[in-house]
Amino acid sequence: MRRPFLSVIIILAGILSTSIVKAQNPQWNAAEIKLHLEKLNVLGSVLYFAAHPDDENTRLIAWLAQEKKYKTGYLSLTRGDGGQNLIGTEQGIELGLIRTQELLAARKIDKGEQFFSSAYDFGFSKTPEETFEFWDKQRVLREAVWIIRKFRPDVIITRFPPDSRGGHGHHQASAILAHEAFKAAADPNIFPEQLQFVRPWKAKRLLWNTANFGGQNNTREDQLKIDIGDYNSLLGASYGEIAAHSRSSHKSQGFGSASQRGSSIEYFEYVDGAPAKNTLLDGVDTSWKRIQNGSKVESLIDHINQTYQIDKPELIIAELIQLYKALDQIDDEYWKTEKKKEVEKLILACGGIWFESIAKNPSYALEDQIKVEHSIIVRRPNVTVELTQINGNSIHETLKINKLQRDSVLIHADRTTQPYWLIDPHGKGKFNVSDFNLTGYPENPYAPEVSFQLRINGENITLNQPIKYKYTDPVRGEIYDPIVIVPQLTAKSSSPLALTQNAHTVKVNLTFQKNGQANTTTFNVRPHVPKGWEVSPASFDLSFDKGERTISREISIKPSDASKW
Repeated sequence: MRRPFLSVIIILAGILSTSIVKAQNPQWNAAEIKLHLEKLNVLGSVLYFAAHPDDENTRLIAWLAQEKKYKTGYLSLTRGDGGQNLIGTEQGIELGLIRTQELLAARKIDKGEQFFSSAYDFGFSKTPEETFEFWDKQRVLREAVWIIRKFRPDVIITRFPPDSRGGHGHHQASAILAHEAFKAAADPNIFPEQLQFVRPWKAKRLLWNTANFGGQNNTREDQLKIDIGDYNSLLGASYGEIAAHSRSSHKSQGFGSASQRGSSIEYFEYVDGAPAKNTLLDGVDTSWKRIQNGSKVESLIDHINQTYQIDKPELIIAELIQLYKALDQIDDEYWKTEKKKEVEKLILACGGIWFESIAKNPSYALEDQIKVEHSIIVRRPNVTVELTQINGNSIHETLKINKLQRDSVLIHADRTTQPYWLIDPHGKGKFNVSDFNLTGYPENPYAPEVSFQLRINGENITLNQPIKYKYTDPVRGEIYDPIVIVPQLTAKSSSPLALTQNAHTVKVNLTFQKNGQANTTTFNVRPHVPKGWEVSPASFDLSFDKGERTISREISIKPSDASKW
């Protein structure tokens, strides 16, 4: 059996793998449940907009998400690939992967959502014009408009101004793009191809979150001022304390931060849209009154909040299911979907329902069959939970209270876990993502997972649980890692670098590794080299004997006058 291997010579198997974060298994305490119950009655949203990981105002994001309970997102145009690295030697795309995870760790703390464009952080830029030459301005604008139309923010806030006060070409470019996207997202004639998936969206206003840093104070007393130094007694922390934990997630940048307590004033300068006089969302109805026929839903939520008992959260599950059904009757598909997700998580949390899907090994190869052990338990009384389906297969098992239920299922590894923005070679200033629907995602949205259908007190709820590898570290304790799916054949060079000049030939020793369970023993290899380079041999076969896992081969590469990287 012959199977072609069409890829670049070097594939970093596993190192470049990430997994989607799916908060489908919430482990909230009683105070956190109360906060999420209150959030059910809030229908406002804010998008923060800047250039890099760590540009965001974590205190403001924490305050917006947890004090005001708005849907709060941060769009970082780049993944910070060109930044510094205090904790290791990784640079470029590897550093971008680290900083992506640091940003997601920050969002877990401040409770914002995270988005990215395909712009590549190519390093310091003096002007926005230079930045746009690298990024492809129209492409990044298109992506920003897409994210705005999907997220539907009532207010957009930039971290930087569009002029030299931004201090960096990327920073200025982010402000320019934010303003253009603010206007373009509302115009159905701009990027009309998006409208088969989303609809035009007009945010109420665009503001610049001014600050005093870098020796330049851009705050003024005539700007909109908001005190975000509140203390949240349910969380046991002020937003200055939460923000310090969040910002300290940026470890590669050396951004460990001290907690701040007490009054903290943020300043906002008007940029476009309707001016704001008193609050960020002036003139925006963030209650259920903004939704036609939303009064019934609001009444149900009010009653649930009134009857919630912190020591008996399961008592509101019946009302949460009633609310879940009532949400199907509202016309606004966006808020229907968002609030049903919130209710699903609350039902799981109130029932003390916990589940996991665990693979035996940390990595697999394409086409492997992955045996996944899943466990599920209901830890609160008076909750009737039936496991009705796993991956579409009927089961119908009633779960006993506080008894761990275990089972297994086979999953087919049908795609690698290579991060979607690294599947194709990237350019000098942008990642090449062929599937536009992936735009904005911080990680792969198609990680290997198990789909459960539960019938909770008579209502069906489908939950998707990413498959993890679990082990116990003697120092750190129980660790969950995403599983890695690699190609059936990978390769590495004996040396990461080779130096040549003129038309001299360079010999490269490659070690090929056969991965996985497949019976394929013969592969055809065609090395890819940059334009203008010559490679010999241009194609060759590899045949693995039974039990053999690695084969070494030598190839020769030679540049020409027309060679390009």
